[in-house]
Order: sequence, then C-alpha cells, then structure tokens
Amino acid sequence: RYGLVGIGGGEDDGHFVPNDLQDIVAGFSSGHDVTLVSELVGRGIECFLSDYAPDLSVAGNSRLHLEAACLGNTNDPGYMTLDSWLDRRTPQQSDLILQMNNRGNEYSIIYGASSETLRRFRIIVIEFSNLYRLCDNLGFDAIYYTVKKLLDDFAIVHVRRRDGGTPTIYGKHAIPASLGVTFLRKDRLRESR
Repeated sequence: RYGLVGIGGGEDDGHFVPNDLQDIVAGFSSGHDVTLVSELVGRGIECFLSDYAPDLSVAGNSRLHLEAACLGNTNDPGYMTLDSWLDRRTPQQSDLILQMNNRGNEYSIIYGASSETLRRFRIIVIEFSNLYRLCDNLGFDAIYYTVKKLLDDFAIVHVRRRDGGTPTIYGKHAIPASLGVTFLRKDRLRESR
C-alpha cells in the first residue's frame, strides 16, 4: 500500500518513512536531528520541536513551534513527558508523526508514555542509541521492553545503521552503536496476501 520515501538529508543522514504522509496533522520532533522536521514544514505540516539545534534552517517559520522544555520522562521545570506535550499541543488529534534522536533517553521516554499517546502517531522514527547496552542486563531490559511496547501497535518498516561508530563485539555478534528505525501504526498496514 505504501512504499518508502526518503525525507531530509542525504543518503547517510536522511530518513525513510512510509509514503503515507497525506493528512498528517502535525509533526513532533525531539533531539538534535532536524532533517525530518525541515521536510515536514516544507510540506506545510505544523511541527513542534524540543531539544532543537540552534542553527535550525527553518527557524522563523510560522509552522514551526520551538519548545523551551526537553522531552523526558517527568514534568519538571525544563522537562516534559510525551503525554503532556501532545495533550498541550494537539489535545484531540491523531495521525501525527514523531521523530526522536534523544541519545539514549528514548527508552525511558517511550516506556513512560501511555499506549494511547503512542497510538496517536501514524509514523514514528527513532534513533535507538547506546546499543552496546544490549550486553548488560539493565540495558537489555530497557531496550527490549521499549521495542516490545512499540510493537504492540506498530510494525517496523525500515531499519538502518545511523552512524559510523565502532560496533560493540559480543560473542560472534557486532552490535552497531545506533540504529534508525521507522515504525508504522498497524492499522495503516496493507493486508498481507
């Protein structure tokens, strides 16, 4: 039903998302990667951005709203949860897109979000960082349960190594430093034949 389309950046720093952007209400982006947001704003989609890079090329655009708080797993001064961010910015709307590059904090952010909040996103693009943590029990559990939670309502539609970092060797396996993973909400998948 949907092929993948490259968005933002070149071959090494862009994202591949399902060509299912029609009627996306808004985009949310947390972290230092603004390639997806730049493309969405260019397509006329209103975007909300936290943890932004100061040299953002789309700054000053009326469709881009920069947040003073960072995305985290608590609502404290300077921080906000994913649930509270969406409730404040798009309280009733679904069919959103989320992009995250939180350098290791993505696990607690996603795990702390309600399933109802996550299901409001049609597409989720996450850079999973610190994958060397798969080699220790606590890190493995954090990564495993985060991905498991997402797979309840989403399917993985694209995976790619995101950086040139040195892989961690664990037995016979080479674990990349980070992976970019694109998820599509399962109700948007075509029926398999």
